[in-house]
Amino acid sequence: MDKMNIRKAAMIGCGFVGASSAFALMQSGIFSEMVMIDADHAKAEGEAMDLSHGLPFARPVKIYDGDYDDIVDAGIIIITAGMRFTSSSAIRSISLPTRH
Repeated sequence: MDKMNIRKAAMIGCGFVGASSAFALMQSGIFSEMVMIDADHAKAEGEAMDLSHGLPFARPVKIYDGDYDDIVDAGIIIITAGMRFTSSSAIRSISLPTRH
């Protein structure tokens, strides 16, 4: 295993929470490298590109989409991925409980 890079962060899950957290980390200047991972690779790539467009207003950081092999040396791994919902499962989850 490679030596841990304490200036490297990994964000697993690129939904609203993951993207917002990645933005905050980018603005903080704590990390020099950030890897975005999502089950939808195009989503991770898009979020990485969106964040990269804001780099002129933040400290330099390398932001890219990747996979689990890219984060073996990450100093911190943040998991914001949640359960994938279909429209019917989302409706069931917010329905009122039945009485027994």
